[in-house]
Amino acid sequence: MEQLERETVKFWNYYGDILNDASFTNITGIYTVCLLIGNLIHHLPISEILSGIPYIVIRLEDIGQSNSTHNTLLTSIESGCNTFIVQHYVVLDFLNIFLEIHDQANYRNPNKYVILLMEDRGSEGLLDSMRKHPSIWEIMNLLILLPSDERPLVELLSHRFVDTKKGFEWNLVDRYHTQRRSFEFESELFPDKTLNLRGRPIRLATFNINPHIFLSSDDARNTEIRLGNQSYSMDGLHGILLVDFCRRRNCTVDLVVDSKNMWGVIHPNRTGNGIIGNLVERRADIGLGAISSWYHCYSFLTFSSPVQRGGVTCLTPKPNLLPRWKIVAMVFLTSVYLIIFGTFMCSVIIYTIIFQCSRKKPLENSVVWNAFNVFAVFLLQSTNNIRNRSVSETVLSVALLLFSLNIAAIYSGKYASLRTIPLYEKEVNSLEDLAESGIPWLQAHEAWTYSLLLSKNPAVMKLVSHFKVYPAPKLHQIADQGGSAFAMGRLHNGHLMLGDWINSGNIHNYQLMRGDLYYEHEVAMATKTWPLIEKFNELLHLTASGLLLRVQELRIMYQHNDYYVQTGALSSHEREPYQPKALAVEDVFGGLIVLGCGSLCAGVTFVIEVWLYNSQKQVSTTN
Repeated sequence: MEQLERETVKFWNYYGDILNDASFTNITGIYTVCLLIGNLIHHLPISEILSGIPYIVIRLEDIGQSNSTHNTLLTSIESGCNTFIVQHYVVLDFLNIFLEIHDQANYRNPNKYVILLMEDRGSEGLLDSMRKHPSIWEIMNLLILLPSDERPLVELLSHRFVDTKKGFEWNLVDRYHTQRRSFEFESELFPDKTLNLRGRPIRLATFNINPHIFLSSDDARNTEIRLGNQSYSMDGLHGILLVDFCRRRNCTVDLVVDSKNMWGVIHPNRTGNGIIGNLVERRADIGLGAISSWYHCYSFLTFSSPVQRGGVTCLTPKPNLLPRWKIVAMVFLTSVYLIIFGTFMCSVIIYTIIFQCSRKKPLENSVVWNAFNVFAVFLLQSTNNIRNRSVSETVLSVALLLFSLNIAAIYSGKYASLRTIPLYEKEVNSLEDLAESGIPWLQAHEAWTYSLLLSKNPAVMKLVSHFKVYPAPKLHQIADQGGSAFAMGRLHNGHLMLGDWINSGNIHNYQLMRGDLYYEHEVAMATKTWPLIEKFNELLHLTASGLLLRVQELRIMYQHNDYYVQTGALSSHEREPYQPKALAVEDVFGGLIVLGCGSLCAGVTFVIEVWLYNSQKQVSTTN
């Protein structure tokens, strides 16, 4: 046991010299070091090896049984640990837990450095197991310190991608002479392997989504983009980004397509479907295709830099012309009608009181009385009715007539102006308008409401309750009927993300909302350990600074979309000029309704009067 401990300490001294001579502390991106060992040996020169860098020592021997060890490693990662120095005896334990522990952590750093300290040259089986381990695919900066058969030498190995069948192979990076304390080749220990990925496949979760992703079979047998044994070509606002990324980095794309579930869902037990479900279950490395920065996905995945801004709006049913007969009642607000009704009721009450209290004969020959009679004549009021009234009743009558004349003049003027310009039903131009209208808004997946689910705004909550999901064939049927709203994307440069169910045959039935329901930043989502996310972000920054997506958006709209439908949606607020026309029945229909209601009331009253008269006659005859 003591001999083994002395050998271990000797190896660690060698490795400490290597790391110090390689200026380990100056490697860009190293913040905290996690030292993972199997047996804790108190004489290890850890403080000398890791001088100047915060480090945490973790014993992994009982990782399968001890939650405390698991929690310690998780806490270390949350503290910024992105460099792992792993002892020979716990290499496989570390690789087995590498993906799981990073999925649980909130801290994200794609630049992981892993240094494996091997103490036994005759561990070919271990090296082969490491080479085939799935965690190796997530580690770009890997360095293995392996004792050489020639004892003064330590070989420094790393991995290199060969092909999808063989996976990785070990390649010699450098040799370190322990006695001379020098490197044989003076090579860079952690070169940027992303410059040439040697055809390494990137698993892309996506589906056909216009205008972001277009997948089509490639008869030229293009091997760069594949789905099973079938070759594909990829276009679209987001598709061209990954195609260009692989062209620059020499990689290929393996498609993971779930068209049925589209964007998908994530369950709390880390399962799911669609794009985000395939990422959570690690069937894919990166997801693209009109993905927004959804909050509920952040604890499971990592987001790229924003690709572009994207708004969500709706095509709503185009407002119809208001029926002419409705204009009769649209002159005044409800409050004005209530005031007029209140005035009428008060006048009735006052007249009743005056009639009950005025028992004497009115002063028919007074100056005042005659003046009011003349004034009543100018108001077109019959003097025969007024001459038999009291003075108080006459004063009230004149005031009421003045009020009525004023209201009638206002009504006539306003009614004439409303008849001049065609009136339409209320437009839906905002989130509040759509929520208040009660019109259902539809799409093929619930992802269109992901950004609204956490809102406590009553209008937003009401809007979400009106959202409905239907399959594409049903949406085609509903779109032709023209009675519902359809959610759609408003792209950064003004074009629209229209579904196939909106076409040249029904676009004239809809009108585009002037405002957005909400907006998000479109992103790519990836697993928390995908090592290429920062390189992909660099491409996104170059694309944004060069305004390349603006040009590509116009090209894709012309190439893959019906531009007549685009133009029709964008100009849907324009209306045809209103031509003068002769008055029709609908123009006098309001008056006919009033006449009909009056005739009906008169008829009912007449029947009641006849019935009362006959009843009284029978009573008189009986008596």
